[in-house]
Amino acid sequence: MVEIKFLDIYKINDNCQILKSTILEDLEYIFDNELSNEDIFIYYKKSCETIIIVIYGTSKHVIDMMIPSFKIKNVKQILKYLKNRYETTKEVYDKIKIKYPIQKQISLGHSLGGTLVSHFSCEKSIVYTINKLAIKSDDNHLKELYNFRTYNDIPSILLLLFEKKNTINRSTDINIIEMLDSGENIIENIIEFFRKEHLLEHFKDIKINIP
Repeated sequence: MVEIKFLDIYKINDNCQILKSTILEDLEYIFDNELSNEDIFIYYKKSCETIIIVIYGTSKHVIDMMIPSFKIKNVKQILKYLKNRYETTKEVYDKIKIKYPIQKQISLGHSLGGTLVSHFSCEKSIVYTINKLAIKSDDNHLKELYNFRTYNDIPSILLLLFEKKNTINRSTDINIIEMLDSGENIIENIIEFFRKEHLLEHFKDIKINIP
């Protein structure tokens, strides 16, 4: 087993572009071009019969519809996007069952991606999520589930109700008092505070074991 940082597998740059994990490739994992798409990256290593599934969060263009100036007219587009993400992920997992029927699964996800990996991963999967969008689902079928969240993250707050035993909380150094005292728009500062609390950068030290 090799200990690797979560963010060396779940790769995304400052422009919200998704990147392949060079570390996994160095460990002889093969990127599955057939099953991967713009939101889901899949890697396979034949020697240890392991697949790694990485599901990314909400696309930037959809986030821009919600923050900072949410408009009612965008609701239909947002719901359509969420429905499409659910259906596409289900389709990918159905194909995984056929292509990799007995392989060990390790799944990673952030925000909406965390919700989807928790929902669709098989019982024997090892699942890691960061600031997962927490809704009541059938996550309890998972034997190994690790949810990491910041204390002030809104999307994942229901984890404290549904999945408290699987959830690890941590604080950040973001000071909301200083943001509110800046003299700028208070509402925008509050939104910006919670946006920053949701970011991946607070979890640079999280490591997972990879065969």
